[in-house]
Amino acid sequence: MQGCTYVADAGAYERDDAEYFVRQGGIDNRDLRLDSSWFKITGAGRINSPEESLDYQAVVDVNPAKTKAVAERLLDVAMPVFVRGSFAQPEMSIDNQVWLNLEKSVESRKYAQLPGSYSYMKKVFISSRSRASRR
Repeated sequence: MQGCTYVADAGAYERDDAEYFVRQGGIDNRDLRLDSSWFKITGAGRINSPEESLDYQAVVDVNPAKTKAVAERLLDVAMPVFVRGSFAQPEMSIDNQVWLNLEKSVESRKYAQLPGSYSYMKKVFISSRSRASRR
């Protein structure tokens, strides 16, 4: 059995859909997507109903209204979340290393565009040299 779920009427999400396959009591999903003005969640994994267990990975991306401090900007970076274990006691964990690497990458791209940064100065220097060589 397989299916696809879409919510047509306006609800909590601007978009929510997922395709899933049911085999021997297990539900497999590879394309969960929930979008709202506050967050976006994508996910994939397996829910095993007969064994009452799950193994699912979701990526949560919160869209805060304003961010100023570094701690607030961490909310603006997608966070990989793992949910594993039994229905009665699921274990949730965050892949901190992946999350911090994503934050580092986002911040370095932002600061590379600021005047005074090495990347910015290098770009200005190269463009001024190319203008001078054309004269």
